[in-house]
Parts: sequence; C-alpha cells; structure tokens
Amino acid sequence: MSDPFDNLINKAREAAAAAGKMAGEVMDTSKLKLREARLSGDIRAAYERLGSVVYDSVKHNTDNRQLVEMMVTELDGLLQEMEELKARETAAGNKISCPQCGTLNDQEFTFCSKCGAALYRTEEEPQE
Repeated sequence: MSDPFDNLINKAREAAAAAGKMAGEVMDTSKLKLREARLSGDIRAAYERLGSVVYDSVKHNTDNRQLVEMMVTELDGLLQEMEELKARETAAGNKISCPQCGTLNDQEFTFCSKCGAALYRTEEEPQE
C-alpha cells in the first residue's frame, strides 16, 4: 500500500514537471517572437536601403544594377528566413498563418488579429 505522503510528493513532482514544460514552451515562443520582430526590422531596413539606391540611380542616371541585385539577394534571404521562422512558430504553437497578411493567429480564431481577414475559407466562398 502506498503512503499518502508519497502520493502527494509524486503529484507535486508531476505538477512541477508540467509547469516546467509549459514555461519552456512559453520561453521558446517568446524567443521566436523576438527573432521575428528583429527580422521584421531588418527586412524593413533592407527595403529602405534598396529604395534609396534605386531612387539615387534614377535621380542621377547612374547604373547601380549590381548593387541593386546584391540588395535584392540580401532581401530574398531575409524573406526566406522569415518564412522559415513563421513555419517553426506554426509548428510549435498550433498557429495558423493569415492568408492575407501572414500574421500568425491561434487556430481557434476565425479572423486575423491584425487585418481581420477570414482565416478559414468556407465551401461557399469563391477562390480567387
């Protein structure tokens, strides 16, 4: 026969393990969100630099094609990294990506928390 005190200790250990696991998942999600925010800033800055180079090129009638191609390659890499990060977030947290703006939302949401677009299509909706 097991001791009630042992049962209490085992239950406390199970609760602590569950809480630790949950805290770890929250921490992982927070790290992903922080990385996403930083990456979003990097993407915005890359677009600004690209726009500035293109503007200067047109304004001064110079050929900056190589520089523009380098910047586009850099931007493509950042965008690919963002897609991979969003895929990891989706896999880690039962999230769904908005088909309109790409924002990750909880799966139980019907509409995007950022742009308000429908997250799920109904059979009656025509596909574009």
